[in-house]
Amino acid sequence: MPPFVDLSLLSAGPTPPNPQELLGHPLFNSLLSYVNHEFDVVLIDTPPAIEYADSATIAMHCSGALVVTRQNKSRLQETRQMTDGLAQLGVPIVGAVLNSF
Repeated sequence: MPPFVDLSLLSAGPTPPNPQELLGHPLFNSLLSYVNHEFDVVLIDTPPAIEYADSATIAMHCSGALVVTRQNKSRLQETRQMTDGLAQLGVPIVGAVLNSF
């Protein structure tokens, strides 16, 4: 398959023992500012928002959240809790994806 033109990828690498500390570091804010300036669209793949606080921490630095759920796995009540939590943080929901495996 030919490479994608004008597509960049930044891998997070292995999970650190202290992800919240790293996400709260000023360098993380600098990284987000840089990529938002350099690229038209920036997508950040986070751990499940219901299970990890990392998603909310990252979402607070973004212009919106794309909610991804899984058919026959994601529960409506949990999805509502997550979207309500994002709304309380002032993070707009820009879309939704229903994955099916």
